[in-house]
Amino acid sequence: MTNNHEQQSAPETEMPDNDHWLACYIRNLLHNYKSNNGLDFATAEALLTQEKETFERELAMARRFYRLYPHLVDDATRNVESAARRVSA
Repeated sequence: MTNNHEQQSAPETEMPDNDHWLACYIRNLLHNYKSNNGLDFATAEALLTQEKETFERELAMARRFYRLYPHLVDDATRNVESAARRVSA
């Protein structure tokens, strides 16, 4: 006899890029679930808080970089935009 969950197939979804915060959060949730034989809301919330703090630190660093080196970011943006226009043309 099969479990009802096994009979229902989950919709196919793509995981975000490996360096995306959501993919990191999901990996951490799964790791914690497997290593502790379960997961509670407090742990999920603590992991999400860690991801938020990391995101905010990286955003602050990116803003500082842009303030110090705006010409580098502007040049890179122009290169990406021109490449995107060539591909879509």
